Amino acid sequence: MTWPTLGWLVPSITICVSAWFLAQGLLHLMYGYLSDAWPTTEGRVLDSRVGKRSRPGRRTGYWPIVHYTYVVDGTEYVARQLSYAKRFHGSLHSVQQVLQKYPPGRQVTVCYDPANPARAVIEPGFSLGNFVIIFIAIVFLIGGVSMVQF
Repeated sequence: MTWPTLGWLVPSITICVSAWFLAQGLLHLMYGYLSDAWPTTEGRVLDSRVGKRSRPGRRTGYWPIVHYTYVVDGTEYVARQLSYAKRFHGSLHSVQQVLQKYPPGRQVTVCYDPANPARAVIEPGFSLGNFVIIFIAIVFLIGGVSMVQF
């Protein structure tokens, strides 16, 4: 196989991956927007800890992991979606600050989707980060489409 034969591969992968990120970004933006109006119930934090990913030669990434339980119409649920807002935690310290609000055993207000009570958050709404992800996905999607040779 020569490079001209594979000329469709890079644009195709770029388009598919960008479309997936765009769909995820739009979905999180929609749920973030809707979560502000969802009904609430009381819940309890089961576990909170730092998620960590480190790769050789790259910066270590951190994010908050919070598991909580809540009851809707007599059914108990366990969830871990903190928020649909995309917030970028650059340091271990910023993640630890988020986790200080959610120690195990803490009572929390849970916003749940009335159409699917298993979908819930404890920090409703969306953020500028949601739009950043959508914007970047659109830029790469346009780049992938522009690579296609007709």
